[in-house]
Amino acid sequence: MDKFDGVVAIVFRRGRPDKFALVQNKKTGSVSFPSGAITEGNSMDDTVASLVRAQTGLKADEFEAKQIPVGYEYILCTNTKAERAKQAVYLVETLTTISVPEDSSFKIKEWVTADEIIQMLKVREPRQFFEKAIKFIDSKP
Repeated sequence: MDKFDGVVAIVFRRGRPDKFALVQNKKTGSVSFPSGAITEGNSMDDTVASLVRAQTGLKADEFEAKQIPVGYEYILCTNTKAERAKQAVYLVETLTTISVPEDSSFKIKEWVTADEIIQMLKVREPRQFFEKAIKFIDSKP
């Protein structure tokens, strides 16, 4: 079984699997899918529920999350070192519209199409991860 350092949530609206939510970190300006580290004592499912609520404002009864067999690996750089990290990927289907994130350092950037996201992703690896992940939207568990 893979060990994951964090989770990433690809959030889309029920009935609109062609639009995806991106969040913006107000401190750094970076735009991404909701994501975060798995903290000690929390499961991946708990982590995805917590970060989706914090970064999008969606409560647990307003979305359905499903982990898919796609992982996202990247190099995590800090001031002192660089190390490999791996995130579990969840498809998160929202049952409602997104409201105000609970974590005030985030805001909903916009709802964008898959084609727009692919155009935004200039680096090959993230683009490939996203293209693989969205193929699972219409698949049965």
